[in-house]
Amino acid sequence: MKKKKKTTQKDIRDVMTEEMGRGKRKIDSEAREQTKRLKSDYRQVIRESNFRQFQDFLNRLGLPEEQYREVMEIWNEVQRKKNR
Repeated sequence: MKKKKKTTQKDIRDVMTEEMGRGKRKIDSEAREQTKRLKSDYRQVIRESNFRQFQDFLNRLGLPEEQYREVMEIWNEVQRKKNR
């Protein structure tokens, strides 16, 4: 006999969101949740001005090397201005 999975508020919201979107463009609730986490992590990294966390964040984004270098240059410039 299989155990029944307990329904959570998140499960209910996900189903409601998907149902409301019927006939419209499909909503990927998993991608939406991942985006929400990334934005939250980004805000935390910026608030804390932590270089290592910022690097980890950029690595998770999977930026191409050229973009990665550009963003790191901007980060370093902002940090220099902050520390003056």
